[in-house]
Amino acid sequence: MLSAALTIGVGTNANLHADECGPPPPLEVDGVCGQTLMVMGWQELDGVFAAVVPDVTLRLIDTKRRVVAEVRSDARGEFRFKQVVPGTYRLDASGYSFDWPITVRTSPVTVSRTPCTERIYAYMGQSGWPCRSHATKERPAKITR
Repeated sequence: MLSAALTIGVGTNANLHADECGPPPPLEVDGVCGQTLMVMGWQELDGVFAAVVPDVTLRLIDTKRRVVAEVRSDARGEFRFKQVVPGTYRLDASGYSFDWPITVRTSPVTVSRTPCTERIYAYMGQSGWPCRSHATKERPAKITR
């Protein structure tokens, strides 16, 4: 009986791959700005605890796979892209297995003037583990440096 259960278990799991996930849902924003973070913990009642990840190079890639803009997050993990044409992009950070779809509705955010009112919290993952990274507009419970 145990042997049969093990055989069924091995056969069932044969097609699974480590850290495999489906396509992430796109974030809809008016401008592409936010903060680069890493999850440090989670509590059911409080939510996510995150740490700032500074000096991350982020790229905005269009549907033709062209890099349309590139920025680097500052010491606080904050980033802001120049104004881009409304459309569909991928927000990418190499070295962190971070790649997230972004739909820009309008683009009022400029590098120097407009505040980042619709912040993207971009959680970096470890290289080779893409399902550990994600993006959201929901602020974490606590951010540490």
